[in-house]
Amino acid sequence: MNCLSSEIGDVLIIQFRFETLDANNAKMVRQEVDPIIQDRKKVAVDMSEVQFIDSSGLGTLLTFYRKVKSVEGSLLLYGMTSQAMSLFELVKMDRIFEVVESQDDAIHALNGDAQQ
Repeated sequence: MNCLSSEIGDVLIIQFRFETLDANNAKMVRQEVDPIIQDRKKVAVDMSEVQFIDSSGLGTLLTFYRKVKSVEGSLLLYGMTSQAMSLFELVKMDRIFEVVESQDDAIHALNGDAQQ
């Protein structure tokens, strides 16, 4: 399994355990994550190991985002590497996804807590 999941309270944490999210693994990632996020309202994705994302990877993240939004939930990303964040900004995905620094920041944001 290349995607680990855990829960902190009612927040689902998905950790990607690979360096690239691209056409080579996007289908596998969808197959692993789709059933896990089903009907979840608070999802945080740990992107700290991902160094490169292509259009298939971006499409995969958008699919997850739409699935969570369809149940009036929130999905955000955290731990984004500078390389991945540069691509996100280049294609303006940072306007769609909320991106925070850490898991704690993600949990606080999803729970509506003020930052400490």
